[in-house]
Amino acid sequence: IDQPLSLFNADPIDAFRLVRGDIGSGRMERVSVSGQAFPEALSLTTTVVPNSSWNLRVRALGNGAVKKDDTILATFWARCVEPAGGECALILNVEQAVSPYTKSASTPFIIGPEWKQFRFIFRMAEDYAPGGYYVDFWMSQLVQVAEVGGMSFSNYGPGVKATDLGIDALPRRGDVVETDR
Repeated sequence: IDQPLSLFNADPIDAFRLVRGDIGSGRMERVSVSGQAFPEALSLTTTVVPNSSWNLRVRALGNGAVKKDDTILATFWARCVEPAGGECALILNVEQAVSPYTKSASTPFIIGPEWKQFRFIFRMAEDYAPGGYYVDFWMSQLVQVAEVGGMSFSNYGPGVKATDLGIDALPRRGDVVETDR
């Protein structure tokens, strides 16, 4: 792939929808952002920690075809709004859209009160046609308000190394590269 292909046809923020198995456990809102390169973010509020970690998440159906072992670079900015001065927890989860829900990534991120960029590389576990997988942020670990914006999910194809993308070393599945850019 000469140029990376987006996993989404448009701005990823438009693709995410709230999914909750426990009614009243949380909400998602689109909010304005100032002082950043992106104008809007998703505000993810968890009011009650649900019984299962997957019962409260924002989810987007990937509409770009992918192949097994394609290198995906997920980039996003996040901050914790509540608890004030505290930490929030999100899990970036990429999985097959139907049973057995094979996971390509399921990685926790601890987020502080200042905007921080996260860059995460993973490889797709299987081939998926458009609509064959989901990209989720699970938000069910803590009572919290987190904001996520400046998102991109880029497919670089097979055989791409972390150093090709300006990252020092290719993390093992589940490792995270954080930047303060």
